[in-house]
Formats: sequence, C-alpha cells, structure tokens
Amino acid sequence: METPIEAICLDLDDTLWPISPVIRRAEQVTLDWLVVNYPDIASQLIQQDMQQRLASFTQSFPQYSHDMTHVRRSLLSALAVQGGHSSQVGEDAFEVFFEERNRVDLYLDVLPALAWLSARYPLVAVTNGNADLRMVGLDEFFVASVQAREVGTPKPQKKIFDVAVEKAGVPHAHILHVGDDPHTDVEGAREAGMQTAWVNRKAECWPANIAPPGLVVSDLEELSLRLGRAAGEDQ
Repeated sequence: METPIEAICLDLDDTLWPISPVIRRAEQVTLDWLVVNYPDIASQLIQQDMQQRLASFTQSFPQYSHDMTHVRRSLLSALAVQGGHSSQVGEDAFEVFFEERNRVDLYLDVLPALAWLSARYPLVAVTNGNADLRMVGLDEFFVASVQAREVGTPKPQKKIFDVAVEKAGVPHAHILHVGDDPHTDVEGAREAGMQTAWVNRKAECWPANIAPPGLVVSDLEELSLRLGRAAGEDQ
C-alpha cells in the first residue's frame, strides 16, 4: 500500500451482500402485506413497476436522490393518500419493507473477514443505501456508519468521505476505502485523498476511462490476506 493503513472504510450493498435480490424480496413482501391489509393500494402497485415509480419520483424531486428512505416512504404514503387512506398507512408499509430490506444474505467471506479486519483497524461503513447495521447484525464490527441520507450527499462526492474520515479519526491518506463500484467507491475515495481497494467479485473488467485502484481483490478474504502480508503477519 502507498502509506500505512490505520483505518478502513467499507461500502455495504454489493460489497458485503448482493443487494438486488434483497430489494426484490423486500418489495414483494411489502406488496403481499398490502394485498392482505390494503388491497386497493396493492392494485395500484405491482412489484414490476416499483422501480419505475421510484425513478419517476426521484426525477420529480432530485433533491432527494441520495435518500431512498425518503423517496420510498413518500411514494408509499402518496399511494395511500390517493387510495383515501392516511399517510400513516404508507409509513407502516415502509416499515414492512425496511425490516425485510435488512434481512440480507452475506457473502460467505464477510463474517470471518470482518472479524479479522475489525481486530486490527477501526471500520467505518460508508453507503449510499439505507441498511441498518444493527438490524443486519454487523454493528459490532464497526465504529461508525455514514449514510448519504444523513450527510446530504452521496458517494462519489467528497463530503461523505470527509465525514467518514472524521469518524475514523485518522488522516485521509491512512484510510483504505473498500467497495465494489469503480466510480462511486474507487474514483470517489481517491479524489477525496484516500487509498482504494476494488472488490471485484464477478471478475469484471476495469473501466478504461477510470484510473485503476490501488488494490484489486476478489473478496474480503483476499483483502485480509493481502493486508496481513503487507503488515508481515502470518496467514
């Protein structure tokens, strides 16, 4: 690594767990709940067009594009009101979604790697999503969690990385940011002055228009091995 690593920032969705199946399942569970409790709202909403509705809502209110909690909650509440119900029905539907959204299937390498990494470095989660580490069951490994919705701006903007650096308590150059997205994770963190690692689980090609990351690993187990070797630890 360029300079000694004193802390690690970690992306969550698609770095610690695959997010697409989680969202599809959570949307289906929400729809099933509406079918049972508010079938008139369910008739307005089918899983297949939920993403289109969310995209349309975000285009109408771009100031909330970094806050999917607000976007999804507002959409569900609007559908409830359109159906003649209280907006609280939308809030209740969102809570159903959110509980299921935090039931994730971790990649197999994640728990052993987090145990190894957190014993050596302060870990800070940095995410554009809205996963709750306590609900997911990973909060014990992290000293802090930084979400775009709380900061007011998403990755790759520098501000969210600066907040993560502040919570980590060490200089930018001594923090390794680890994530799956070449643009939002690697390029964003590098522009913020951090070291970078790309988690390439799908053996994809690196984009030609982006400078390569400092480190490329296939999963967090390899990350732990590489960091251990760099530190002179036996693996």
